[in-house]
Order: sequence, then structure tokens, then C-alpha cells
Amino acid sequence: MKKFIILLTGITCLPVLAEEAEKIEVIGKRFSIEPSSSTVIDAEQLDVFKPTDLNRLLKTVSGIQIQEEDGYGLRPNIGMRGAHPHRSRKILIMEDGIPSGPAPYAAPAAYYVPNMNLMDGIEVNKGSSAVRSGPQTIGGSINMITRSIPLVSLLSTIDIAAGSYGFKKAILSNGGSQGDWGWLLLVSDIGTEGFKSLNSGGKTGFHKQDFMGKLRYEITANQSFELKYGWSTEYSAETYLGISRSDFDQDAYQRYAASQRDNMKNKHGTLALKYQIKDDNTIQTITAYQNRFDRRWSKLNGFTDHTVDVRSVLLEPVGANQHAYEVIKGEDDSLGTTDVLEVGNNHRSFYSRGLDWQGKHTLKLSEHFVNEMDWGLRYHEDGIRRDHTLDSYNMLHSIMVESGAPTMTSTQNRNSSQSIAAFVWDTVTISDWSLSAGIRQEWVEYDNENLNAPFAKSQSKQRASMPGIGAFYRITPQIAWLAGAYRGIGLSAGDDGTGEHPEESINYESGFRWTHLKSDANIIGFWNDYKNIQGACSFSEGCAAADVDKVFNGGKAKVYGLEANLNYKFSIAKIKVPLNLQYTLTRASFEAEFTSALADWGVGQVQKGDPLPYISKNQATVGTGVEYERFDANLLWNWKGKSYDQAVAADRADIPAAYYLDASLRYHVLDNWQLYINADNVLKEKTIVSYRPFGARPGKPFTTMYGIKGSF
Repeated sequence: MKKFIILLTGITCLPVLAEEAEKIEVIGKRFSIEPSSSTVIDAEQLDVFKPTDLNRLLKTVSGIQIQEEDGYGLRPNIGMRGAHPHRSRKILIMEDGIPSGPAPYAAPAAYYVPNMNLMDGIEVNKGSSAVRSGPQTIGGSINMITRSIPLVSLLSTIDIAAGSYGFKKAILSNGGSQGDWGWLLLVSDIGTEGFKSLNSGGKTGFHKQDFMGKLRYEITANQSFELKYGWSTEYSAETYLGISRSDFDQDAYQRYAASQRDNMKNKHGTLALKYQIKDDNTIQTITAYQNRFDRRWSKLNGFTDHTVDVRSVLLEPVGANQHAYEVIKGEDDSLGTTDVLEVGNNHRSFYSRGLDWQGKHTLKLSEHFVNEMDWGLRYHEDGIRRDHTLDSYNMLHSIMVESGAPTMTSTQNRNSSQSIAAFVWDTVTISDWSLSAGIRQEWVEYDNENLNAPFAKSQSKQRASMPGIGAFYRITPQIAWLAGAYRGIGLSAGDDGTGEHPEESINYESGFRWTHLKSDANIIGFWNDYKNIQGACSFSEGCAAADVDKVFNGGKAKVYGLEANLNYKFSIAKIKVPLNLQYTLTRASFEAEFTSALADWGVGQVQKGDPLPYISKNQATVGTGVEYERFDANLLWNWKGKSYDQAVAADRADIPAAYYLDASLRYHVLDNWQLYINADNVLKEKTIVSYRPFGARPGKPFTTMYGIKGSF
């Protein structure tokens, strides 16, 4: 009976939100007749809370699941419609329409995400429209739109803030357009000392710096070139090590001494040259791009005696586990036997480059017959080199001291890919009906090499077709019905070891849409029928070093649910009151029994009906405020229901339901200048957001930010 949820949605539900007024796509279009769920968050909305954390922003979008990690969103874990959120590897994240992941084919785990401080807007696409973007199409895509070149002759902006735990932010830009030329220079510097406290002393925060430059040349009124260059650096004293539940209840924001050497250093560079040509009916863009990413991630792996499992120690830190627990905390010294700490130093270098062509043609034969065709073709190469080493340390008086053992090499390998992707999506509008159909095709070749073993090379190929269809019917000028279906594919990394069969699901959705002026609403039911759900092994979820980056097959699974949202604004005299509501219902479970060797699912027997980890059944957001002349105040309440840290029942831990309340206050001193105060987690809720890979990890505590923003 559950399979009828989409049909019931299409027949019985009231009209609700599309979340999309005007689409800010790279190619550009109004998105109101799209037969799928899409959301646009524009610059005006971003300015309300000025988020620096993509995780926190996307919690306001229905259908998205977030697995928090560090409280600052340094490495977001984002899923859509039940697709596992870990490392965002089951969705596609783009910057200006180009894949932004370090190596989206060869190593799709997204350890790098573009800085929110550079953005003017965010697009979130789910459903049949996902066939436009790949290689991951089961969940959907996120397109992060960078700051555009000002159209005025000269414009400078400034945004400076300070806040809790030594937080500092500075964003400066200068740009303009004169004659045929336009330019933009933007720098961002953001950092904090961190809200966690090491019981051995030291900072636990981060420092990120970004630069972005753009140069545009208008050849004619219909042709232009735009060059974009950017780089970023990050140092973060972050860790994978959580704490025991009893310690969390006493002090949720403490860090154990065994994490004192944990830190991430990374740098990123991007270069893109875009050519655009357009006429009255057609617009085309060709983009050549290249990205580089290098990261050095030092973190506690556990003990050199691998029979001592840190996760098990923190789940039950008594009896036989007590000494290991006290060594991790720094309350007891290592004896030099089974209690020597092991630190992994993971150096990974990535590259991604390619040539992308996208176009759109509109043929209008009459007021009642319009044909719109979108197409794209992309050649892409990417790769990763891993150089991992291990060092051992003794805990002495809460300080980690080198044991004297030599540094060991644990992993040295290379993975690379070459791919060609093409799509076409056609929409025919006849009076009140819009019918859409299209297909995406991917051809991928992988090369893998183990540098620790002679002649340890392998090659593999994957190809996948992703057809989709959709329908949109305008019942009234404000109310419409929509439906869509498509084949979702999750192309695995080159070293997956699962053969040539990528993850596959058939996805359906149906619902209603209402729009009126600047108000809109949607209610959409969805059903994802997995043929062979897959999971990738990562140290950040508890995998052993020998299994890192392997892909495991979980057989059949099902995900179904409901997305509902409303954006509405009304006035009382001179006071404007915005109202934003969203609710997501998600039921996600395995449909087959199998023995799992993947830590993220749990090691042991998975039964039919066991839950997919880190997927809450219910989540909701309520946003409201008041706007009066030069003053506005806003509140944002977010609630997330209970989820589980693994599927296997043995040792399964609950992630408790949690909520937070954020607030913002702005006063516009002048038309282009504002003073602002933002506060996160006003009610000071202490929440467990993850148990992976080791122990309970907290969400962000109560923090404040005070700033000034303006342009001249």
C-alpha cells in the first residue's frame, strides 16, 4: 500500500511550494514548468543569516539529509531523498554549472566544497531534472553560483564580522563594467579558535582564505568571454575522534588528548574560461576548466594493536576497555603494548579538468505551442594519488610522544578516469500541458595502479543510460500538477571492485505546485526503487585502512516519502511578515538480507526492513520574522527526527532527535549599509550529530556574530 503514496499525493494533497521563483542557471531560464522538485536560494535570502556553513543553509530545503561532522560545515555530508549523505558522494556538487568535487569520477568523496562566502545563490535540483547533471543522478545536484561581475562602472563591497570563540570574518570585493570589459576581485578570510576544548590544551578551530577573480570581455552584444581564477587554503585542527556518551552528558564540547595531533591542511585552485553566444532563440556556453586540490589529513586511526577498536572502547569504556579509554583521554600513560596510538597521515592530490558545452533552443510556433530543448556534451578527466603513512605515539602525562618506531607506508596508489557525457532534454508545451523527455549517457574508463606492488595495474569501463520523462499540467493560472520518472545511476569510483554494474534505481515523483506573485508552495511525493544500493568505505565512517575506498553492494532497497514547503509573505500596516515552512517525510530501508562488511552499514547481518543510516524519518523547518522600514528580525527553527548510525541491529546507536533556533537582526543604516547580529542555537541545545567513526560528536553550540556590511 505504501507504493501508492505518490498517487495519493497527486490526487488528494493541497497545492504547495515549488521553492523556485526565478532560476539563476548558468544558461538561465524560468523553471516554473519543470516536472520535478527544484529550489533556488538567491542573494537576498543568503543575506538574512549570512551562512558560512553549507550544511546549515541546506537544512532549510526539503528532501535533503545532512550528517553533521565538525559544526562548521568544513566537509559537508549531504544526501537527497534517502541517498546516503556521507561525504556527499551520492549527489553532484557544482560551481557555476561545472563539477566542483576534487575528482567526481575517480574519487567522488567531496572533501572540498566551494566557500559560501563567494556565492550569490544556490540551486538544488531533485527528480527527473537530475539527468542534466552527472555522474551521480540518484539523489540530485547542487549548483553553487559565484558572485557575478557588477554591471555598474565601479562597485566595492565589504563584510566584516567577529563573534564567539574568536570568530573573525572579512569579505572584500571590487569590480565593475566599463565598455566591453568587466572585472571582479573578491577575497575572503574566515576563522575561529573553535568551540571544542582539548583537555591537553591547544586550539580546535580553523582558518580559511579564498581569492576569486573574474574578467569578462564582450565581443559583441551577443558574444562574450569570461575568465575565472580562484584559490583557497585551509588549516583546521579538526578530528574524527568523538567522546563517550557519559562524557558527552558531562561536557559535550570536550576533546580527548589522543586527538591533539589531528589537523587538516589543504589548498585548492580553479581556472575556467567560458565562451557564450546567444540570439533570440538560442543560447550556448562552452567552458574549459581545471581544478587542483591537495590535502594532508593527520588523524588518530586507533591503536597499533588493531584488535583494540576505538569505537567499541567508547561505546563501553569500562572493564577490559577502561585502560584504553583512559589512554585516549590522556588520563593514563601508554604501557607500550596494546595501547600505543596510531596516527595516519593521509596525503592526497587530486586533479579535474575538461571541456563542457551546454545549449538551449526555444521554438515558439504560437502562444499555445512552444518547444524548448536543452543539451550538453562534456569531456572530463580526473584523478587522485594517495600517499598514506602511519606513525605511532605513546601517551605520557596527556602528551603524545613519538614511540621511536619508524614511519610506515600504508597506501600508495593512483586512480584516474576519462569520461564523455551527453544529455538532451526536450519540453513541449501545448496550451496548459508541458511534456518533457530526455536522456543522459555516460561513458567512463578507469585506470588504477597500486604503487606498492609491481605490475599491479587494472582498467575498467562503465557506461550508463539515464532516461527520464515528466509532465506538467496547469490546472489554473496558480495551481499545477506535475509528475516525473527517471533512471538514477550512481557511477562508482574506479577502484570499487564491484564489477561493471553501477548503483541503479528507478525514481518516481508526483505532486502539486502553487505560485502567486512572490509566494509559492509545493507538495511532492517520491519513490526511489534501488536495484543494487551501494556504499563506499571511508575511514571517516570507521573502515579499516585496508578497506578504504572499497565499494560494497547492499542489494535492493527502497526510499519513499513526501516533501512539502511554503514561502509566503504578508503585510500588517507597514510591517511585512515572511513565512517559510518545510517538512520532509522519508522512509528508507534495505529490502534484502545480506552480511555486511561495510562499517557504515554495520558489520554483521542486515535484515529486510533495517534502516539506512543517518536518514531521519521526519524533519521540519519554520522561518519567520518582521520587516519594518530599515529594521528586520528573523527566526529560523529546525527540527530533525531520530536516525540510526548503522543498519545492523547489533551495537546500533540512535542519533537522538534534535532542534535548534537561529536568529538574525539587521539595521540598514543607509540604503547600502547595514549592521547585523546573528545568533546560532539560541536555546543552547546540546545535540549528538554523529557516532562515526569513533564516539559521540556534538553539533554547534550557542554562538553569536556581530558585523557590518556595505557597498560603495
